[in-house]
Amino acid sequence: MVCDRCHCGRDSGQPAALPDLAALCAAWQQRLRLQDWRIECRYVPRETLVPDGSEAEISADIHWVGENKTASIRVMNPEELATDFMLRSSVEALVVHELLHLHFVAMDDAFNEPARKLLLEQMINLITGALVEE
Repeated sequence: MVCDRCHCGRDSGQPAALPDLAALCAAWQQRLRLQDWRIECRYVPRETLVPDGSEAEISADIHWVGENKTASIRVMNPEELATDFMLRSSVEALVVHELLHLHFVAMDDAFNEPARKLLLEQMINLITGALVEE
Protein backbone atom coordinates (compact mmCIF):
# COMPACT_ATOMS: atom_id res chain seq x y z
CA MET A 1 0.00 0.00 0.00
CA VAL A 2 1.34 3.46 -0.94
CA CYS A 3 1.74 6.05 1.78
CA ASP A 4 -1.45 8.12 1.80
CA ARG A 5 0.15 11.09 3.55
CA CYS A 6 2.84 12.01 1.05
CA HIS A 7 2.42 9.46 -1.82
CA CYS A 8 6.15 8.70 -1.65
CA GLY A 9 5.72 5.11 -2.76
CA ARG A 10 6.78 3.78 0.64
CA ASP A 11 4.58 1.31 2.43
CA SER A 12 2.52 3.39 4.88
CA GLY A 13 3.12 0.78 7.56
CA GLN A 14 6.89 1.33 7.43
CA PRO A 15 8.52 4.09 9.49
CA ALA A 16 10.48 6.69 7.56
CA ALA A 17 14.22 6.20 7.65
CA LEU A 18 15.91 8.97 9.59
CA PRO A 19 18.36 11.03 7.57
CA ASP A 20 21.92 10.43 8.76
CA LEU A 21 22.86 13.79 10.29
CA ALA A 22 26.57 12.98 10.60
CA ALA A 23 26.76 12.10 6.90
CA LEU A 24 24.74 15.16 5.84
CA CYS A 25 26.84 17.43 8.01
CA ALA A 26 30.14 15.98 6.76
CA ALA A 27 29.10 16.23 3.10
CA TRP A 28 27.86 19.80 3.38
CA GLN A 29 30.76 20.83 5.62
CA GLN A 30 33.10 19.86 2.80
CA ARG A 31 30.94 21.41 0.08
CA LEU A 32 30.69 24.69 2.01
CA ARG A 33 34.46 24.67 2.71
CA LEU A 34 34.04 24.41 6.48
CA GLN A 35 36.46 21.52 7.03
CA ASP A 36 38.45 23.59 9.53
CA TRP A 37 35.46 23.51 11.93
CA ARG A 38 34.68 20.69 14.37
CA ILE A 39 30.92 20.29 14.12
CA GLU A 40 28.58 18.03 16.07
CA CYS A 41 25.11 17.48 14.64
CA ARG A 42 22.34 15.71 16.56
CA TYR A 43 18.60 15.24 16.82
CA VAL A 44 16.91 16.72 19.91
CA PRO A 45 13.33 16.75 21.24
CA ARG A 46 11.10 19.68 20.28
CA GLU A 47 11.03 21.06 23.83
CA THR A 48 14.82 21.44 23.71
CA LEU A 49 14.50 23.88 20.81
CA VAL A 50 11.19 25.54 21.67
CA PRO A 51 10.75 26.76 25.25
CA ASP A 52 7.44 26.01 27.00
CA GLY A 53 4.74 28.51 26.09
CA SER A 54 6.69 29.83 23.12
CA GLU A 55 4.99 30.31 19.78
CA ALA A 56 8.35 30.12 18.00
CA GLU A 57 8.69 27.71 15.11
CA ILE A 58 12.27 26.54 15.49
CA SER A 59 13.31 23.35 13.74
CA ALA A 60 17.07 23.66 14.27
CA ASP A 61 19.71 25.88 15.80
CA ILE A 62 23.47 26.23 16.00
CA HIS A 63 25.83 27.28 18.78
CA TRP A 64 29.46 28.04 18.03
CA VAL A 65 32.73 29.16 19.54
CA GLY A 66 34.46 31.07 16.78
CA GLU A 67 37.89 31.15 18.43
CA ASN A 68 37.96 27.34 18.64
CA LYS A 69 36.06 26.79 15.38
CA THR A 70 33.68 24.39 17.12
CA ALA A 71 29.94 24.20 16.62
CA SER A 72 26.93 22.17 17.64
CA ILE A 73 23.85 21.85 15.44
CA ARG A 74 20.59 20.64 16.97
CA VAL A 75 17.81 19.45 14.67
CA MET A 76 14.29 18.70 15.88
CA ASN A 77 13.62 15.01 16.32
CA PRO A 78 12.12 13.90 12.99
CA GLU A 79 9.18 12.16 14.69
CA GLU A 80 8.09 15.64 15.78
CA LEU A 81 8.28 17.22 12.33
CA ALA A 82 4.85 17.58 10.75
CA THR A 83 5.03 15.05 7.90
CA ASP A 84 7.29 12.56 6.15
CA PHE A 85 7.56 15.10 3.31
CA MET A 86 9.00 17.64 5.76
CA LEU A 87 11.41 15.00 7.02
CA ARG A 88 12.77 14.23 3.58
CA SER A 89 12.83 17.79 2.27
CA SER A 90 13.76 19.72 5.37
CA VAL A 91 16.46 17.95 7.37
CA GLU A 92 19.10 18.56 4.71
CA ALA A 93 18.00 22.18 4.31
CA LEU A 94 18.09 22.68 8.08
CA VAL A 95 21.66 21.36 8.26
CA VAL A 96 22.79 23.54 5.34
CA HIS A 97 21.08 26.61 6.81
CA GLU A 98 22.79 26.15 10.18
CA LEU A 99 26.18 25.47 8.57
CA LEU A 100 25.89 28.67 6.53
CA HIS A 101 25.73 30.66 9.77
CA LEU A 102 29.39 29.73 10.32
CA HIS A 103 30.43 31.83 7.32
CA PHE A 104 29.00 34.88 9.10
CA VAL A 105 30.60 34.29 12.53
CA ALA A 106 33.16 37.07 11.99
CA MET A 107 30.30 39.53 11.44
CA ASP A 108 28.21 38.29 14.37
CA ASP A 109 28.27 41.64 16.20
CA ALA A 110 26.93 43.38 13.09
CA PHE A 111 23.72 41.34 13.35
CA ASN A 112 22.78 42.09 16.97
CA GLU A 113 19.80 44.30 16.11
CA PRO A 114 16.53 42.43 15.43
CA ALA A 115 16.14 43.95 11.95
CA ARG A 116 19.66 42.92 10.99
CA LYS A 117 19.14 39.42 12.41
CA LEU A 118 16.06 39.12 10.19
CA LEU A 119 18.10 40.21 7.16
CA LEU A 120 20.77 37.62 7.97
CA GLU A 121 18.14 34.87 8.27
CA GLN A 122 16.56 35.93 4.96
CA MET A 123 19.96 35.93 3.28
CA ILE A 124 20.80 32.47 4.62
CA ASN A 125 17.35 31.16 3.63
CA LEU A 126 17.88 32.38 0.05
CA ILE A 127 21.32 30.76 -0.17
CA THR A 128 20.01 27.53 1.34
CA GLY A 129 17.17 27.46 -1.18
CA ALA A 130 19.64 27.90 -4.03
CA LEU A 131 21.84 25.05 -2.77
CA VAL A 132 19.30 22.43 -1.63
CA GLU A 133 16.77 21.07 -4.08
CA GLU A 134 13.46 20.44 -2.34
